Amino acid sequence: MSKEIKTSQVVVEANVKAISGATKCFEPVALNPSDNRTTITANVKGQGAYARCQSVKQNFGNSIKQEMSKLRSVGIMFQQYDEMLSELWETRFGKK
Repeated sequence: MSKEIKTSQVVVEANVKAISGATKCFEPVALNPSDNRTTITANVKGQGAYARCQSVKQNFGNSIKQEMSKLRSVGIMFQQYDEMLSELWETRFGKK
C-alpha cells in the first residue's frame, strides 16, 4: 500500500491566512477601566491575575505565529521539491 502526500501551495497559504486571522484573538487587552484607588488585596491580586492571563494569551498567539511560519516553509519546500522532480522527469523522459 503506497502513501501519497498531496499538497498545494494555494491551500497551504489559504490555511495560513485563516490561522493568521485567528491570532488576532490572542492579542493582549489592557484592563480598562482599572481601579487604582481601592486598597483591598483582592483588587491587586485580580489585576495581577488578569495581567498574567494576558501574558499567557500573548505567548499562545506568538506560538501560533511561529507555527504559521513553519507551515509556510513546509509548503514552499514541497513546491520546490515538486518542481525539482518535474524537471528531473522532463530531463529523463522528455516533455509530456
